[in-house]
Amino acid sequence: MLVSYRHRLAILSMPKCASESLTDALAENMDIVIWNNPALKHTYYRRFDRFIRPFLENYSKERFETVCMFREPVDWLHSWW
Repeated sequence: MLVSYRHRLAILSMPKCASESLTDALAENMDIVIWNNPALKHTYYRRFDRFIRPFLENYSKERFETVCMFREPVDWLHSWW
């Protein structure tokens, strides 16, 4: 998970979607970077919206834009076989 306060942006990570490459490329420009603990790194949107977004928006007047990169489901299944 990557969070930028300046840009009001949160990027959620999904398994098997090059999220580590994205984190490596953007980490130096982000305020919050979670990448070692898979349970936190791959936080579901529902959990983010319920727990993390209120925490972030408590210190900000604007709503955070949340995005997540994911693979096309059939392609994802093909990568396992």
